[in-house]
Amino acid sequence: MRKRLIIRIAACAIFAALFFVFDLFSIKAGPFKISLSGLPIIIIALMYGPIDAMIVGFCGALLGQLIGFGLTPITILWLLPHVARGFFVGICRKWINIEEFKKCGKSIIKLTIVIIISSIIVTILNTLVMWLDSVVYNYYSYAYIWGALVPRFTTGIVTAVVYSIITPLIIIPIKKVIYIR
Repeated sequence: MRKRLIIRIAACAIFAALFFVFDLFSIKAGPFKISLSGLPIIIIALMYGPIDAMIVGFCGALLGQLIGFGLTPITILWLLPHVARGFFVGICRKWINIEEFKKCGKSIIKLTIVIIISSIIVTILNTLVMWLDSVVYNYYSYAYIWGALVPRFTTGIVTAVVYSIITPLIIIPIKKVIYIR
């Protein structure tokens, strides 16, 4: 039992660090961001559930915020989209059923639907935080925030499909090494 807990804590720490690294090396162009940073959250959510995934999203995003922008009054709000992704994918974990990834395409379709919805949630929350940031600090114009909303949704959905393709390829070997239940 203790060994499984140590493995679980270590996996969460490694995936939080992966989130930070993927976020650090993301492609940013104006309001658009293409990143693999959501992948570690999704994998932990499928392996261990919502609490662990929320912790991974929180710790990885907090590290990125502190190093990239420092501590501000709304730093915590920038963490919410990643925490929400972990929560949503984690609560859908049983519906997806990662045990069936090799056997049937139905679980892959379920995974794709869940990841696309989680990307829409992340885009909505990021947009709201950008808007709040513009109200508090006057960083962004409203045209910048709301004008790029449809392309940002499109980017999020395309990234979600990529996540859906990559996730089973990563989870199946990890599942063989780490006891997931």
